[in-house]
Amino acid sequence: IETLREELRQFFQCGMCTTSIYAPNIRLIEASHTNVTLQGKPIYVLLAGAIRWSFKMWFRDLSFEIQSIRVNDRGGRGLKGMDSGGDLDNTATHSNMTSLLSKTLLSAGMERFSHGSSALDFTRRHYVRHLNGPVFHVDLVDRLSGPFGSIGGTGDTDGEQQQPTAATTVTVRWTMKGITRPSVVLTSSGPTPPPPSSYAGIFVYQFDERGLIDEHRIENIMPSPSPEAIQRAFAWWGWLLSRTRPAAAAASDDVETRRRLGLGYMTNK
Repeated sequence: IETLREELRQFFQCGMCTTSIYAPNIRLIEASHTNVTLQGKPIYVLLAGAIRWSFKMWFRDLSFEIQSIRVNDRGGRGLKGMDSGGDLDNTATHSNMTSLLSKTLLSAGMERFSHGSSALDFTRRHYVRHLNGPVFHVDLVDRLSGPFGSIGGTGDTDGEQQQPTAATTVTVRWTMKGITRPSVVLTSSGPTPPPPSSYAGIFVYQFDERGLIDEHRIENIMPSPSPEAIQRAFAWWGWLLSRTRPAAAAASDDVETRRRLGLGYMTNK
């Protein structure tokens, strides 16, 4: 998750630097405006490079900021509505959650409460002892900061501990800002610097059993692109594929090909 965060933050400066976090059959889904689905790591990497190149051509002083990150485990458990725009390991957040969970459990007739770190870097396991009863645990995604919602996902009460489940979806809310490339806009009063442009959107990443990203859904982009812009993008993408298709299969792995196509540099982390 931290690698994905850095990938997004540095995308316009460095491109896709760590392609090893993506599955070979990754799908890109954009259902809001184009209803398009693309599949395959080479095409995904090629499209990312094309988008980066296009935005750098049209904008200067580009910045991409992550506003929040939400992690959901495979069972959909955790704290609903939890967001993080900062440090994933937030001590104050954990203290608040501990207090909230303690009150919830005490109201249900449970008394002793303790916690310990699990093997997962984004999950903390909480152990609870019922009055004169066995120990069971509750797994919570508790290293994200933000407003707290309902708690879900309790463990068994027969004394057997369930293994924590790895995160399978990550929702990223982001904003992008830039200034249109033409350095001046001619008006009756003379040259005027163009106003900055700002966009906001939501990405949802899904992880497979190996922990690789196998789906990237574009949930929303605001303001919405115009139909004319979408049409031009489709025409340009078709032209690009027709010229680079022989190299596309190697683009995700070959450093020299990536450099020639302007896709940025890659490290195998």
